[in-house]
Amino acid sequence: MANGARPRVRVGIDEMVQELFGLHPSTARMLYVTDGGHYDNLGLVELMRRRCRTIWCIDASGDVPGRATALSEAILVASGDLGAQVDIDLDRFALRDESKLKDAVLKNTHAVGTVRYADGTEGTIVVIKLGLSENSPDNLHEHRRNDRAFPHHSTLNQVFRADRFDAYRALGWDSTVRALSDDEVTARTTSSAVAV
Repeated sequence: MANGARPRVRVGIDEMVQELFGLHPSTARMLYVTDGGHYDNLGLVELMRRRCRTIWCIDASGDVPGRATALSEAILVASGDLGAQVDIDLDRFALRDESKLKDAVLKNTHAVGTVRYADGTEGTIVVIKLGLSENSPDNLHEHRRNDRAFPHHSTLNQVFRADRFDAYRALGWDSTVRALSDDEVTARTTSSAVAV
């Protein structure tokens, strides 16, 4: 572009009609990109369509604390569209018995399960769920006392202060390390990775 002018992006009725009817030719001048939220917000169905042997899913969806709604919906879509059956204990993500919604302390922040594909092959799925558990670091529970919405801020809020960003990063790190340290996760992901 001359004089450093930015290219103008035009989006209008043509694009809306293409989206409505799923008409996105690979030779088009414009590329259609979506997070898949209208179909599978976690991206699991496409991984299962490719019959992945090991799937790691980070579920940071805006579910009500203690629920696994986005995960459950993806599992239902995979079953209906692909014939894939997922066996995973979603109750692991429930609130602790004594926890109230305002406290929102999960039983666990990860779960491991089995995917049985329509062709008879199997895979392993590990889900890490957004939330604080009893075992989460004390500094994250303290951050929660000062920021009552943590770690369940609305996804509409895309601007985080440094301390909030650092708290989410630390929570993700801790939850992932706990999943990687789980003997069942290690055994199942190692065996599915080397299976032929």
